[in-house]
Amino acid sequence: MKYLVIVISHNDIQVIQAFKTLIEAEAAAIDLANIFFSTDGVAKFFDGSKIESISHISDYYASGIYHDFGDSVNVVIEEVPL
Repeated sequence: MKYLVIVISHNDIQVIQAFKTLIEAEAAAIDLANIFFSTDGVAKFFDGSKIESISHISDYYASGIYHDFGDSVNVVIEEVPL
C-alpha cells in the first residue's frame, strides 16, 4: 500500500506527495495543512494553536470558521493499492 497526500486549493492541485506508511502521510498532511489553510482561520478555530492531528484537519474543514475565512483548501490522504 502507498499513501498519497494531496492538497487542493481553488480547485487546483497544489501538492501531491507519496509515502510508504500512513504515519508518514499523516505527518505530511498535518504540516501541509498548517501551510495551506488560512493561518488566521486556524488560529481562531484552535484558540491560537495550530493543526496538530488528522482529526483537527477534519474538524476545521467542517467548521463555519473555515467558510467564514474563505478558505478553499482541502488536504486529503488517499490509499493506493500496489
